[in-house]
Amino acid sequence: MNYTEFEILAKEYKTVPIYKRILADLLTPISAYMRLGNNSNYAFILESVEKGARYGRYSFIGRNPQMIVRSQNKSTQVFENGIWRDESSDFLEYLRNIQKNYQAPKLPDIPNFTGGLVGYMGYESIIWVEDIPIYEKDTLQCPDALFMLFHEIIAFDHLQNQIILFSNVKIEEGVDLKKTYNDAHAQIDKMGEDLHTDIDYQTPARQQKSDLNSNFTQGEFEDAVLKAQEHIEAGDIFQLVLSQRFQRQTTADPLTLYRALRSINPSPYMFHLKMNDFDIIGASPELLVKVEDKEIEIRPIAGTRKRGRDEAEDTR
Repeated sequence: MNYTEFEILAKEYKTVPIYKRILADLLTPISAYMRLGNNSNYAFILESVEKGARYGRYSFIGRNPQMIVRSQNKSTQVFENGIWRDESSDFLEYLRNIQKNYQAPKLPDIPNFTGGLVGYMGYESIIWVEDIPIYEKDTLQCPDALFMLFHEIIAFDHLQNQIILFSNVKIEEGVDLKKTYNDAHAQIDKMGEDLHTDIDYQTPARQQKSDLNSNFTQGEFEDAVLKAQEHIEAGDIFQLVLSQRFQRQTTADPLTLYRALRSINPSPYMFHLKMNDFDIIGASPELLVKVEDKEIEIRPIAGTRKRGRDEAEDTR
């Protein structure tokens, strides 16, 4: 994108992605993530394998978020410019306002996601939607929800065998467009340089077997199933997912665990979220909900069954 094109887009949008394509034949998403994410307290990688055999079109990597927003016990905290502060506003409303100010153009031949919010919402986040009691015992000591705002994104285009380096420019009143344009290109050049640094990597030590612990005994879990069935029969609920947490001590670092998971369970939705003092990794086959161009798509797996041959069989 040249400066004239950028200047035109800056008149219409609040955020404009500057980008550059480079060859990806010497890099993989994991090797790039190891180079870029290791030096950032907050980072992420999103990958996709379709039907267990073929990579999705894009993999995404982000580092050094410009802002972090978290929710804990119905309070909102924001990390910006090196300090945490409390916010009086509703957590979800705060995220909506960020999204409103992150309106970017859809450009040809690049992914729809070029930067923005990446994070998670735990079950306790329901308190921002419904007034219901929450179990007070917090055994994990993690935020109920946390989102990171990324201006710098690295996208692997597996179809074109290219890497797209994005630096998103926030258009504010009175901003020096030429300077922000040049600064964005400087950030892109820095990302390109960092992609070719040496990886600080050591082969993981062989793990010793440790006990696997659950937050349920078998008897407690069976009692919980019976109690859930009683509530369903009474009409209090129509579905309930009993979560069982398994824990095991390990000295393996989170990225090593993610690499093992993506190897044994390649899935359409694979992720590693690095959030300073804790990490979340996962591999899921399920698209819960997707919003694009004001259309909502849901593809839940739990609680569904395949359709019949006709409407009568559907009803039965």
